[in-house]
Amino acid sequence: MKKPLIIIQIVNYNGMTLSPVFRDCLESLAQQDYTNTLIHIIDNNSNDSSIEYIKNKYPSYKITLLNENSGYVAHNTGIELMFKYNAKYILLMNNDILLNSNYISTIVQYMENNENIGIGSGIMYFHSKPDYINSTGICINKTAFSCNRDYGRCSNDTHCRDNISAVSGGCMIVRDIAVKATGLFDTAFESYYEDADLCLRVQTETDMEIGVCINAVSFHAVSSSWNHFPKKKDYLVLRNQYMLIFKLFPFNMIVFSKIYFLKTRLFKRNFIHIKIILYFLFHMFPLLVKRFRHMRMSRHKIAAFLISDYKPFNIEKRIIEYAEIYECTPEMDKLESRIIFGINDNVLGYGWTLLSSDYPKGRYICKKATVFLKNNFKKYVKIHGFGNGNITLKNRFTVNGFFTIFEYNESKADIVSLTLYSEYNIKIIEIELTDEKM
Repeated sequence: MKKPLIIIQIVNYNGMTLSPVFRDCLESLAQQDYTNTLIHIIDNNSNDSSIEYIKNKYPSYKITLLNENSGYVAHNTGIELMFKYNAKYILLMNNDILLNSNYISTIVQYMENNENIGIGSGIMYFHSKPDYINSTGICINKTAFSCNRDYGRCSNDTHCRDNISAVSGGCMIVRDIAVKATGLFDTAFESYYEDADLCLRVQTETDMEIGVCINAVSFHAVSSSWNHFPKKKDYLVLRNQYMLIFKLFPFNMIVFSKIYFLKTRLFKRNFIHIKIILYFLFHMFPLLVKRFRHMRMSRHKIAAFLISDYKPFNIEKRIIEYAEIYECTPEMDKLESRIIFGINDNVLGYGWTLLSSDYPKGRYICKKATVFLKNNFKKYVKIHGFGNGNITLKNRFTVNGFFTIFEYNESKADIVSLTLYSEYNIKIIEIELTDEKM
């Protein structure tokens, strides 16, 4: 029996700036053990050498060049190709995703065995911390806050079979009949929440479901082009959250969301909210058309696909590009008296982020983080880092630029457990126990 054709599609923008991740991403496609594939690169008007690299190294990859950066929804360009070649599936990927060599064969077999699944995904791990999970799907609550399920969990501590609203657009597979029923992405979203919108439309407007194959493994380098546009990213995330609510949620949930946002966001991000209000005013008619279409097409209530136990209702969290990693039990044989982040930071406590990409290497510290050191009973704890703001161990220090701070090592135990409190823009480069202030 002939294997179904799958189009593997990557949206690229200046991929060579992500090297070697971008090159590894392309090579992971070439190494797949599934043969009936068509690899399609959609380029968002890059100005680097990524397209020349693809043409030279992978001449069989099909390339579509766009005249502008359309964001993630540029994936819609692949619909025509899907129908032209009568492909049964299309796998949508970012250019910073690496696939295990059996990913395609595993995810296709999963879809073939589960005909009720319209959109699927595998488990996505962190490329820089491959024992920890980036996403096993997306949870969305009734005010349209979204989070990656199992985010930062150790691979043997996953709960990926329960509670899912959507899957990450970073690596998702879509069945042909799902595309025919709902299309792909709403181009109004550009980037962010477009995956949530598509998955919720498939679940509410059809009888198909969303699924996660735990045996299909990918790795996310968590390094995207949007790092260079933080203000635009902040605007898009906030605007698209409101747009998802307006487009898909019933009236009573819109009222609830509005009350919540007034309570938590009044006098916050004022400039961005002015831009969002203007956007809604100028685009009200097409938004109303989409809302009425969804109301007419819906077969199922959206509340059934929202996660009631995901409640970031007390404080709005500031989410940075790096992931909080949790590992609370130190491994004694791996403990050292000195940690240079990026070299021997294999045992950390909760609250640490992934490695920063700039030099020197370090880890951004979350509001509260713990680190374990092997106690050599030296006089001081030395912390070296970079940033601006306040950091607290026992005493509080205000830092600006590169800094080195010292506190007395009062621990008499074999393991020194240090809990640091810090602001988000502070990066820790090195922690060690020492007898001298130098």
